[in-house]
Amino acid sequence: MAEERILKELELGVRELFRIFVPGAYAVALLQLLMPDAKLSKVIAGRTTSGILAAFFLGIIGYALRAHERWFPYYLRFEEYRLRLKSEIDKVIGSKDQADNVATYKYFLETHATNVNDRIHYFTSFYYMLVELSLFSGLAGFFVVLDWLRAGTQQTHPRARLIGTAFVGVAIFLQLLVQVGLRSVRTTRTKMVLYAELIIGLVGPMIVFFAWYCGGSLNSSDISKLGWAPVVLVGIAYLFWRLGEKHWEQIVDEQLVLVNVKAQSLIEASTKFDPKSSRQE
Repeated sequence: MAEERILKELELGVRELFRIFVPGAYAVALLQLLMPDAKLSKVIAGRTTSGILAAFFLGIIGYALRAHERWFPYYLRFEEYRLRLKSEIDKVIGSKDQADNVATYKYFLETHATNVNDRIHYFTSFYYMLVELSLFSGLAGFFVVLDWLRAGTQQTHPRARLIGTAFVGVAIFLQLLVQVGLRSVRTTRTKMVLYAELIIGLVGPMIVFFAWYCGGSLNSSDISKLGWAPVVLVGIAYLFWRLGEKHWEQIVDEQLVLVNVKAQSLIEASTKFDPKSSRQE
């Protein structure tokens, strides 16, 4: 029994490391591909150890960003299906309060649904990873455009560059504020902050671009320097996002079936588990 528990914990640890390292390695690859002359890229490329450490820490950052919970538009579908599962659990248990019954449901999975518990956790982690890959791709495309605007207007439109940078800085600050919350986006105020952040973040580059364009200094050679990288990165971000949503929908649909098939077991688990004391009777 002890060996099985150790093996299970080891599998869980490997799965979480996989979720951290894959987005981290992807971020390192983007960094070296898009900014090969940057000092950090050269340090990473110099030693294998540096690359592994960079992948780990960038993966940890992606993990901490909780894109599926606190970034637009990822949280929309996550919250929709989370509430759908919560509603079904509440209906089976007969819960009338506003609690999520998260602890009760986890106890139910560990004790009454061991045959599907690992599958649920595995594919949920895979969904989180896909969302992080989508976020990294989208941010990479966004900052490629910012770098192109910065280089093109460095001498000709310093004021527009300053204003655009300020807008982007405010957008980043607002997103960091949203990260403070411990749960997924649920309040109208937080949603409004996310919408405002998105608009402000897009307005910044637009100000710089139109100042460059209207000033008559933008030409075809400048546009060719941008290339197709942003379009490709945004396309990849969209594909990762849609694939992640498909996985999340499938995961929740399977749990909806599980909750109804094992309704009696879920009711029994809810009567044996005390969430306030985190103790089984």
